[in-house]
Amino acid sequence: MIRDSVELCDNLKKLSSLFYDMSVREIKQRDTNEVFALKFHYLEHVCNACSKWITEKPKDPLDALIKSLIKGRESDGFPLGVEMFLRDVIRAFPYTQSNLLQQIIRTLTPVTPGNDPTTLDIMINSINGTHEGFNPAMCCAACGHRNASKSCANCKSVVYCGQGCQKLHWFTHKKICAKFLLNYQELLAAREKQKLLDEAAGAGINTESVNNEEEIAEKSEEQNGPPDGQDGPPGPSEGQYDTHGPVGPSEPLGEQGDTPG
Repeated sequence: MIRDSVELCDNLKKLSSLFYDMSVREIKQRDTNEVFALKFHYLEHVCNACSKWITEKPKDPLDALIKSLIKGRESDGFPLGVEMFLRDVIRAFPYTQSNLLQQIIRTLTPVTPGNDPTTLDIMINSINGTHEGFNPAMCCAACGHRNASKSCANCKSVVYCGQGCQKLHWFTHKKICAKFLLNYQELLAAREKQKLLDEAAGAGINTESVNNEEEIAEKSEEQNGPPDGQDGPPGPSEGQYDTHGPVGPSEPLGEQGDTPG
């Protein structure tokens, strides 16, 4: 939001001061609201980071700051920049006696940065409670918006709000996309094998001695014959993929090649 608004960029210091005052008010009023206090503190921290970036690097757009935060770890694409930024937000919260802060710190302290649960997971669950069923796999990989519904057209394993976020994230996702695709294909293969095992078990076929899907299908044919209209086991339909993969229903985005995949 900030990067797309010249007016917000020109008034970041005022916004930061406003969010600070709002956070203090939520803590000091008679009916203390620690959740709002932490949320306003987070917004203050975001404004300060953007203001500092613009002051120190006036020729670099905020996209460069965002990319420094969402850049993925080479091994698995995990955004360590976001993780450390959120830990700084928690560390800078001045009301150390806050019950909410203490709860977050107790959960966060034993976790090594880059492992699960992430700081974002812990903050959301502490603020909203686990009953909301927060699923980090459905958060946009670029902006963090919840319930993102569009996925990478290649690996089907990373979701976005739309093409703007996808293009912003492509610089780092393209390094890991092929690995995610392999993981996705292995997941589909495992699901297909389990499906065949379940069907064979339902038909009373002993599958303890078989090693792969072909042997399971052969045993099924030996007992029941091939499916109607086929000379062998059915294969996957051309041009289709499982739209209920690791990130849920999705709409493909982007082109293949050196553009967002």
